[in-house]
Amino acid sequence: MRTLRSVVLTVAFVSVATILVVGDLPKIVLNATSGFSPALIDFNGIIRIAWTTKYEIRIARYGPGPKLTNDHGLGEYSLHAPALAVFNNRLYIAWTGTDKYALLNVKSSKDGETFGNKITLREDGAYGPALAVFKNRLYLAWTGVDKQHSLNIISSSDGVNFSNKQILGQSSIAGPALMTIPARWPYPGSGDERLFITWTGPDKGMNIARSDDGAHFDFSNTRIPSETSNDRPVLSFTKPGQTGIMQLWFTGTDARLNLLASTMVGDVPLAPTFVQKSTFDDTSIAGPAMYNGYLAWTGTDDAHHLNIRLMQ
Repeated sequence: MRTLRSVVLTVAFVSVATILVVGDLPKIVLNATSGFSPALIDFNGIIRIAWTTKYEIRIARYGPGPKLTNDHGLGEYSLHAPALAVFNNRLYIAWTGTDKYALLNVKSSKDGETFGNKITLREDGAYGPALAVFKNRLYLAWTGVDKQHSLNIISSSDGVNFSNKQILGQSSIAGPALMTIPARWPYPGSGDERLFITWTGPDKGMNIARSDDGAHFDFSNTRIPSETSNDRPVLSFTKPGQTGIMQLWFTGTDARLNLLASTMVGDVPLAPTFVQKSTFDDTSIAGPAMYNGYLAWTGTDDAHHLNIRLMQ
């Protein structure tokens, strides 16, 4: 993995911005294996990681110390990656079932350990789903099993009853990812945000689109130029100062982990222009997960161990 460095670049409306790329911190190989992407979230001040082994969905705490604790199965099974989100002071997990219809499922937990209130939606997914919270609603996105593998999104005000399904008219070869980003930076404190969806198209090209209301996305300029992947990219946002940084993390078609970065001052753009790329030596069999500076991925070693690294 490359060591700590900064890159100075010129951006429109910004005289000079310094982007901190990656810290020279150790990679932790975890005592867990998976055939898919992991999921990461911070719940009650503790990093939680969820993954699918070969079939079983498991969840654990990261720490104390550089290890997994309270590792346990949820009694649920999937052939794809799970998704995590925190909504109304509960930890939510979503996954695609192993039933013949590959139905989408959601469970939640008050303490992050014991999950219940299982909801099975009358929707079927080709891959793992995505979760995000936007405008006081829990959003669930997935890739359908129709011939086009269309992207879909649905939401809930209570985490139980989902409605307002939208078929987005875009095709994907993997599950999508969702992320909320401040509507502008420096953040005005109004709570105003935008919802982004990222996905990989049939040509292996990566895409990003923004919604202001959670139902209508702007698909006029979604393609991220010159970059390809076999899995979905994930978006993150960091706030080192007056300049915000949008980061897109992905696994290249050569299995190496990559980062694209874009500075943000003022209103968040419809189509971010990623002006800096970093390619790392670590490799993954699937797309990575990123939350609060922690990057997690599934290694290309024979057992496919999960890995985690604090990046900033």
